[in-house]
Amino acid sequence: WPVWTTMTFDLSQYAGEDVLLGFRYMTDLGHLEQGWYLDNVTINGATIPNQAFEQLNPPTLTAIETITVYTMSPGTQTTLIFSWNTSNTRSGCYSISAAASVVRGENETMDNIFVNGPVEIKMNPDMDDDGDVDIFDVVVVTSIYGCQEGEPCWNPRADLVEDGIINIYDVVYIASNYGQTIITP
Repeated sequence: WPVWTTMTFDLSQYAGEDVLLGFRYMTDLGHLEQGWYLDNVTINGATIPNQAFEQLNPPTLTAIETITVYTMSPGTQTTLIFSWNTSNTRSGCYSISAAASVVRGENETMDNIFVNGPVEIKMNPDMDDDGDVDIFDVVVVTSIYGCQEGEPCWNPRADLVEDGIINIYDVVYIASNYGQTIITP
């Protein structure tokens, strides 16, 4: 991986109706490494009133980005591109959501919010960012073994289990990923 798939769906049979676009993201391992990105949505040939689409930051539900789609006529196209760089996101399970504001005259608002998840973000064990987990990465963690958050030796990336101390759990985490290739976007 990564494998990008482009899919096209003809929704002309639903002309005049509200259509909800949904995404189901699945992985083989049921988790994602930090740095996963959400890709494009392209809308062709639809009449769409001015609409604002918003991507929300999962931990705080604050907007990461807002994109306004202006009135579109049949035969026109727009692409919405949202990216969520999870490099500084704490490990955990998150939902990805998008919200469209209500427009004047809109009666059907149930499809204005889209939520997808859970997406599990895990710490990246590639300490030296060379694309693999090897002895050099293990050395980064073990060389500051016992260091606690707030101390001069502290490296938050080495706290792989995010408990505020570099301990055996971090060593086990990195050792369990030894030999893995890490692909980052």
